[in-house]
Amino acid sequence: MSKAFFSMGILCILYYLLIVLHTRNWKATFSRFWIIFGVVQFVVGFCVDNMKKTMYLPIQIGCTVLFLFFFAVIVVILSAMVPATFEELSMIVILGACVKGKTITGALQKRLDKGLPYLLAHENTKVIVSGGRGKGEEVTEAFAMKKYLEDKGISSERIIMEELSHSTEENLKYSLSYIKNANEKMGIVTNNFHIYRSIKLAKRIGYKDVVGIGAGVDPVLFLNYLVREFFAVVYLVLFHR
Repeated sequence: MSKAFFSMGILCILYYLLIVLHTRNWKATFSRFWIIFGVVQFVVGFCVDNMKKTMYLPIQIGCTVLFLFFFAVIVVILSAMVPATFEELSMIVILGACVKGKTITGALQKRLDKGLPYLLAHENTKVIVSGGRGKGEEVTEAFAMKKYLEDKGISSERIIMEELSHSTEENLKYSLSYIKNANEKMGIVTNNFHIYRSIKLAKRIGYKDVVGIGAGVDPVLFLNYLVREFFAVVYLVLFHR
C-alpha cells in the first residue's frame, strides 16, 4: 500500500518540475500545491509502513471515499465543458486573467481568441471585458483586453470596460451593472475548466439566462488548473451562500 503513496508522491514532484520547465516560472499559479501534495504522499507512505496492519482498512476506506468525492466534483466540472448551443447573444462577458505588465498572457489570450470570432460574426453583439489591475500589471486587464480586441478589428464602441474587479465573483458582479436587461441571454467567455463555477456564480449574482463559451487551455497546465478548480468549486458550494 505504501508503494502507491510513494509513487504518487514522485509523480507529483515530477509534474511540478514539468510545470516549472514549461512556464519557466517556479512560482506558477497553484504549482507549489504539487510539491506539498507530493511531500504529504511520502509522509503518509512512511506512516503506513510503520503502523499496525489493523489500520490499513480504515485508511483504504478513507482514501477511497476522498477519491470518489474528488472524482464526482471533477466530472461535474468537466460536464460543463461540453460546448453549448445558442443563438445570437446581445452581450458577452470576457473574464479577465493575469497581464504581465501590459502584455496579454496565454490563458487570457485564449479567452480573447475564443470571443473574437463570435464578435466578428455577430456585429450587433457587444462585449464587456472585465478585470482590474493586479500585482505586476501596469494597466488594468480590461484595458489590455480592449486594446487586443481593437487591434483585431473590433470597434471600440462595442467594447465596455469593467476595471474594478479582482476575482471571478467581482468580474461577474461588476459587469452586471453594465447590462440593462439581465433577463436577456448572454455569454460568459472563460477557459473551459472555469465554466461550471462561472455559470454557478453568475446565476447566484443575478444573471437570468447565461451560457458558457469555453476557451481552451495549455495541455500541460490543464491538470494543474483542473485540480485548483476542484478546490474552488468545493469552497463555492460549501461556504459561498
